[in-house]
Amino acid sequence: SLTSVANHVFSGCNKLTYTNYNNGKYLGNDKNAYAVLMEAVSKDVAQFQIHPDTKVLAAHAFKRCGNLTEITIPKGVTGIGLHTFSYCGKLKSVTIPDTVTRIDSYAFYECVSLTDAYIPKVEAWCNIRFGDYNATPFKYLKNCYIDGKIVTHLVIPGSVKKINDDAFSEAKYLTEI
Repeated sequence: SLTSVANHVFSGCNKLTYTNYNNGKYLGNDKNAYAVLMEAVSKDVAQFQIHPDTKVLAAHAFKRCGNLTEITIPKGVTGIGLHTFSYCGKLKSVTIPDTVTRIDSYAFYECVSLTDAYIPKVEAWCNIRFGDYNATPFKYLKNCYIDGKIVTHLVIPGSVKKINDDAFSEAKYLTEI
């Protein structure tokens, strides 16, 4: 199933029909009109509700949404594209579901106010394919919550067989593993 939409895939496709929902522009099909969130229509939003049927956040979807303060990515989303949240300078909190399997490069680049990330399961996080170390939200974090608990001491469960590249890059809040 769809996990990523690369940079500029539909650039110049002026005849595409988008579905609008809560300030978002979506592409999809007959089965799911909200499969891909292409972009936030207004870059001035402070809050944004992603449609619950969304599977992918396209490259640049929220780039430069300078007033966005928090985002909850719904369960079912599998991919977060290149530069999706880049330069969201007021973004303070992000919730990433355990359905995400890919986060592309620079997804959280220059999110300098990002203090809290909520991740449901460490096992799922270890399996995400990250584009690079700038793909994780950890660079600016003060607090990471896994399974609802703040984490400074990370316990990798015995069920984890592999930790993908960059999974915990820049996780300065960690004091022990």
